[in-house]
Amino acid sequence: MLKLEIRKNNDQLLELEVGGQLLYSDAEHFKDTVLPHLKEQSKVSVDCGDLEFLDSAGMGSFVRLWKECKMIGAELELYNVIDDVQSLLRIARLHQLTRIISKTS
Repeated sequence: MLKLEIRKNNDQLLELEVGGQLLYSDAEHFKDTVLPHLKEQSKVSVDCGDLEFLDSAGMGSFVRLWKECKMIGAELELYNVIDDVQSLLRIARLHQLTRIISKTS
């Protein structure tokens, strides 16, 4: 089950906390919930510390988020990413497009 929390610290920073599993069944909800909050943000920071798994649709959700950020000129950062999820994000080559920071023990 997907856990998703959105925090706006100010007009410049949007913080997301994603946990559980981001699967096909949650991808549309993720898009519909997150994208309206982008607007004129300059940075979107995603805490993936509790994200255990994502499938191809979940990877697509992060790629879509990156595309939307790029369109508005915002920087996207994924942090606290566990090794298994980071490996999956590399398949989508997202590590070449945005900053992905490993979870530290």
